[in-house]
Amino acid sequence: MAVVVPVERYCFADSRRNLPKVTDYKVGPGSATVETRTLERPLSTWLPVAARGFIRGIANYSDGENYEDGDGNEVRAAYTEKVGALILGWKPGGNTDLEFSYEANRSDDVLYAGAGMDAPYTDNDTFRFKAIHALGDGLLRRLNAQWSYSTVAHLMDNYSHRTSPAPAMHMRAPSDSDTLSGNLDLEFTAGSVDGKLGIDYWQNQRNAIRYRGTADNVNIIQSYLWPDISIRFSGLFGEMSLPLGDDTRDDRLLKLGIRYDHVRAHAGKTNATPNDAMGASTRLSPAGLYEVYYGSASNTHTERNVGGFVRFEQGFMNGHGLAYASVSRTLRTADATERYMASNNNASDDGRWVGNPFLDPEAHHQLDLGIGINQGKWDLDVGVYYNDVNDYILRARDHGNSGAGNATIYRNVDATLFGGETSFDYHWTGALRSGVTLAYVHGENDTDGHTACPDSTPGNRINDQLHGAKMGFRGKASPGIPSDARR
Repeated sequence: MAVVVPVERYCFADSRRNLPKVTDYKVGPGSATVETRTLERPLSTWLPVAARGFIRGIANYSDGENYEDGDGNEVRAAYTEKVGALILGWKPGGNTDLEFSYEANRSDDVLYAGAGMDAPYTDNDTFRFKAIHALGDGLLRRLNAQWSYSTVAHLMDNYSHRTSPAPAMHMRAPSDSDTLSGNLDLEFTAGSVDGKLGIDYWQNQRNAIRYRGTADNVNIIQSYLWPDISIRFSGLFGEMSLPLGDDTRDDRLLKLGIRYDHVRAHAGKTNATPNDAMGASTRLSPAGLYEVYYGSASNTHTERNVGGFVRFEQGFMNGHGLAYASVSRTLRTADATERYMASNNNASDDGRWVGNPFLDPEAHHQLDLGIGINQGKWDLDVGVYYNDVNDYILRARDHGNSGAGNATIYRNVDATLFGGETSFDYHWTGALRSGVTLAYVHGENDTDGHTACPDSTPGNRINDQLHGAKMGFRGKASPGIPSDARR
């Protein structure tokens, strides 16, 4: 949620773009995430309540400090995070399971290297409810329902944890984000065909304002960064799995899925004008910024999106291996920042950061091929993909096209993405495993003809331009969880 300082890198993004599954779309809370930099050990306790319920508590505390790089320079990385969760489960009848949970996440004094601001606090509260009801062994098998509500309050500023700026350049940017989501689906079996039909809903409301002022009065409105933005998804989906063979050890399956989404985005404060008069660059309302860089302004956008997939799976090695091939169409709508960000700059128009209210959704048409093998002591997964993208949402620079400097903007381009990933895990014992993952991604901006990427550092999320290649390598060693401790 650090919406204050634009990232000055323009290269290729994570090609998968975290695309939603057909039957698991936008269900779950909004949250603020702070990257951890120490070994954490959560404390968890589980208490059965009679034979029909349980209470479980989870607590975690983590603390990180600044560190020195290879040249002896201190890197800002300190943070403190406290997480607590309470989970209540109840089985009122033989066919029904209910679960309610509450989670509180408090992140304090989070320092960011290379950024203009730090985060004095981020408070996240999440409530979840889940119900499962078994319907029997006939056509209708199970009814599943989920509900979630999350609130996030976040603050960024440039003075609480760093040397004071110029007297009149103290800045703070409080933001809040509330997310409501729900899902209802029905599982069925017709002969040898298993399927699922469902509906889901997701809504997010967020606000962010940046203030400027002196040390004891940081209350002049400099930008309506997120101008009272609401984004709502209402979806219908269906999925089915059809067996094509008789060998129960090496199953052959055909899976089909389809979903429809109605999307509505709205910004309620596009005409609100900041009252900050200092500096060479004029502070404009969100609508004023949209008009400068996109020719006109809009505060409401709707979409009707249809996606789906076809997937073929073939088991082998007596059930220890699986090969698959799939084709899919997935839609990704612009997020709140891409569509409605409205960041002014006191010194220069070049420092503006402006979302595009007229963005079309990304349409991903993807082919996936892969295999997975599980041999008990070791696991191997190999996958490749090709993704033809219409209307990829590209973060770019204006380059003076609007006559108002080199602001950061967004636009749609067509793109081609392909790559692959190989991962290998070895289980030394029941509680210790190690592994390695190798990934390669290549992306091309077909609209502008870019084919080279100036910086493809492995492990970085480079989400600004869509051209060139990215290759990554990482290793891991982690303690496992004994099977009797898993839930």
